[in-house]
Amino acid sequence: MTSPAELAKERDGEYTFVDKCFANELNRLIKESDAGYSKMMMRDALKAGWFDMQNLRDQYRVLTDGSMHRDLLRRYIEVQALVMVPITPHFSEHIWSDILHKEGLAVKQLWPEVDAPFDESLSRQYNMLQSDLREFRLELQKHMQPKKKGPAPVPPTDAVIYVTKEYKPFQQTCLKVLSEVELDENNEPVDKKFMGNFFKDHPLIKALPKQEKGMAMKFAPFHMQTEVKTKGKAALALTLPFDETKMLEDQKGLIKKQLGLPGEVEVRDAAEESSVDKNNRRATGAPGRAVIVFYAKDNETQ
Repeated sequence: MTSPAELAKERDGEYTFVDKCFANELNRLIKESDAGYSKMMMRDALKAGWFDMQNLRDQYRVLTDGSMHRDLLRRYIEVQALVMVPITPHFSEHIWSDILHKEGLAVKQLWPEVDAPFDESLSRQYNMLQSDLREFRLELQKHMQPKKKGPAPVPPTDAVIYVTKEYKPFQQTCLKVLSEVELDENNEPVDKKFMGNFFKDHPLIKALPKQEKGMAMKFAPFHMQTEVKTKGKAALALTLPFDETKMLEDQKGLIKKQLGLPGEVEVRDAAEESSVDKNNRRATGAPGRAVIVFYAKDNETQ
């Protein structure tokens, strides 16, 4: 846990995009902790109030490169101390008095307030940024893997991020059909055999050309397992509720720093031609799932 001296060293000033995301997710976890306690589901309360909050703080530290906002960090410490009172009262009292130097007892305090309505759009942008960064890091590792033959890979200096503005027509058809599939509380199809019992015989799917029908039969279960499982019905929308290109443009500095690139990061429309993307990797992207291509500037022309 952060000491008073360490807390004083953190930055202040206006909130960045990542700061706002952190504050938004913290409010969500306050509500989830409250719901767990209210239903006497102590495991759920512990998950939200401890494990998820710890993970949120750790990710915040990574995305800010250790430069966290002083006010937000202090609020986080206070919130976690209070939501954990029913489970770890002695720990909470230590944080309340020794770290935060608050008067009175933590156990006597009111439940922490949610200081702003939860912003679903901001949360999706935050989760998308994290997902993109995970994929970008994996792609960077793949880029640097030695080939069995030939020279060693040249470390990239720059990168281009390709954003897909809309789904392909057959994918849009799939999403419309999948939106009719009933999901359970875990965002999984209630009918586990929905592909055979419903999807393949749906009039919209049967009307697709043979080649597209085959692609649809692969796309639908993949999308359900990877996107719908984590995002629910929101993953079946044909468009995003925010400007993905702008979000990535605004976070180019963060992305560049996280990937350790000495050059620049550029964001482009995947529909545009680009000599950098020699293997047409941008064609594999989708709305909300950007594709990155690394290159060494001295070796490439755009």
